[in-house]
Amino acid sequence: FKKPRVEGSTRPFSNLTTLRFQTHRAPAGTMYVAPVLALGLVLLLAYRCCVKILEHRWHRPHSPARQALLGAEDQDLGSPSDGEDSGPLMRLMLLVFHYYTPLYLVLGWLTLTELRDWHSLLARTHWLEPAALRASFDDETDLPSWWGNELQYTVGDKSGSGCLRYLSLVSPIFVVLTWLVTCCNTLRHVYVVHCKRGGVNSHPGHDSAILIIALPLIYSLMAFKSLNRMWMICANSKAGSLGDVVDFSGQHNWIARLVMCQLMYKTNFMVADVYEAMALFQFAWLTLSVIGAHRYKKKKANGEVGEDPTQKGIEALTVQGIYLFIFSCLLEAVYYLFTTSVEAYVGAAALHFTIKVQNIKEKVHFFFLGCGTIASSAAIGNVVTVELTFHEFLEEFRPSAKFWSTKILVSIAFLQSLLLLVPPLDTMSVTEGNLFYASLLCIECFGVSLLHWIAWNPAEGWYTALVEYMRMKGNEGT
Repeated sequence: FKKPRVEGSTRPFSNLTTLRFQTHRAPAGTMYVAPVLALGLVLLLAYRCCVKILEHRWHRPHSPARQALLGAEDQDLGSPSDGEDSGPLMRLMLLVFHYYTPLYLVLGWLTLTELRDWHSLLARTHWLEPAALRASFDDETDLPSWWGNELQYTVGDKSGSGCLRYLSLVSPIFVVLTWLVTCCNTLRHVYVVHCKRGGVNSHPGHDSAILIIALPLIYSLMAFKSLNRMWMICANSKAGSLGDVVDFSGQHNWIARLVMCQLMYKTNFMVADVYEAMALFQFAWLTLSVIGAHRYKKKKANGEVGEDPTQKGIEALTVQGIYLFIFSCLLEAVYYLFTTSVEAYVGAAALHFTIKVQNIKEKVHFFFLGCGTIASSAAIGNVVTVELTFHEFLEEFRPSAKFWSTKILVSIAFLQSLLLLVPPLDTMSVTEGNLFYASLLCIECFGVSLLHWIAWNPAEGWYTALVEYMRMKGNEGT
């Protein structure tokens, strides 16, 4: 029996691409994390802007806000970095309640929620024991003939099934370790900002580094959620309202639940890709700013003043490709978030919409594939060109380690996709291939978080040089 192939995939799969399905309501108790995280990131960016505005006003000399809180006797506040700061409590509060605090609290809560759901699945299947997984299909009367092939390494007795099981069982350990390393790395930068004073807003290098450092944690969380989705397929899970999922003929069956979990799996990684594009933008901005700082320092040593007029042109040309990459990732993520959320939450009322989405599925897949390939090539090409052209200005910045720590996850994901085409891994179905892929990515994200610890050292000297350069640009702007 030869299984058909999924659109856009080179690996065997069931005929899920022609299956039409619908749900009555979203799976309660198995949270659809992708839209929650996407909305949370949007709110986080808005919160970050608000706190930075407040921080800027507070640290501004002779700020009315500070004088109102500290009293009329504090008339000569001076610069936040000169002498004793007059508002240590407020300065500490601004640091503690900055955007990274809600970011890690929300990511920690989502991680705990996923661990709870994962543990519930383990308890029901005796730690994913194949016999217990097979028993979960006993009440299914309309299983397709190919269902055993789809789960041959999980519910079957095929050689190598234990490796896939144990690989996924250890993955949550690395998710927790990634959270700990990432959180501690962020605290290093916050502590340095606290010692230097002036707030996060006055230290843009540390600010961008904190945003980039969160990348492996977000990727790890989405990979772990995708891992859970694949085990729900293998365990025939009906958690929450997954049992209410029906196909277009109104039948409650495993195929409909499989399709729903596969769609959510794909969307989870798209949200992570959007954040990766944002992290690449932060890296490019830092690289250009460090180059500008060194060129400014060189002009200052020669008795010249002002910013080099060519700097703005270099920055504008470099970020064009990155903007295109961000837009491409964002557009794809929004499309799949919208379509899967409608299918998950609206229910039978969106039947006509779901049919339309199904009919253009292949065209949409190749459209976004082309856009992503072109945009990512332009973005990476621009960054590499700038790095090679101005390498003498970037020795202290050490751009290679920082670039790879920012971009390596996408490279790993691509190489793992190719690895699944190599024997014996090519014998796995898409469900089990996704299970292998997500499990490995959870482990690899921990290694990337350690790479971030090495690459983004808060004690490097370019952070201070960048502050002076940004202050000069601010003075020229006023």
